[in-house]
Amino acid sequence: MTEINIMIIDDEEKMVKILSMILQEEGFKITGYIDPKAALAVLKDKFYPIIITDLKMPGIDGIQVLDFVKKVSPKSEVIIMTAHADTMAAVSAMKKGAYDYIIKPFEMDELKIMIGRITERNRLQEENLSFRERFETRVMIGTSFIM
Repeated sequence: MTEINIMIIDDEEKMVKILSMILQEEGFKITGYIDPKAALAVLKDKFYPIIITDLKMPGIDGIQVLDFVKKVSPKSEVIIMTAHADTMAAVSAMKKGAYDYIIKPFEMDELKIMIGRITERNRLQEENLSFRERFETRVMIGTSFIM
C-alpha cells in the first residue's frame, strides 16, 4: 500500500496537532496548516487526495478552500469540519463538491471511516483504470471472418 497524503487545515493549532498525531498512527502522511493561505499555495504544486478543512476560519473559510481545491485539484476529496451544526453551510459544501462534513466534536472513528471510504474508492478506481489499460492493449484487430 502506498502512503496516502492528507492535508489538514484548521486555524486551531491544537486541532491540527491532534488530528495529525492520530492519523499518522494510522499510517497516513499528514501535512497540517493553521494558515489557509499557506495551504492553498502548496495545493497549487502538490496533490493531496484528501483535504480536511475547518469551515470557519479567519480570512479564508472552508467553502473558499473547497472552491480552490476543486479548481486546482479536482480529484482531491474535501472533508469539511465545523463546530457549528449549520445545515445550510453543510448543504452548500456538498453541492460545491465536498465529499462530506463532520461536526466538532466528533469521534475519530467517524473521520477514519470517511477517509477509509475515500481511499478504498480511489484504490478501486486505480485498479479499474489499470485493468482497462491492460485490456485495451490486448485487443486484437483483424479482417478475417474468424477474427
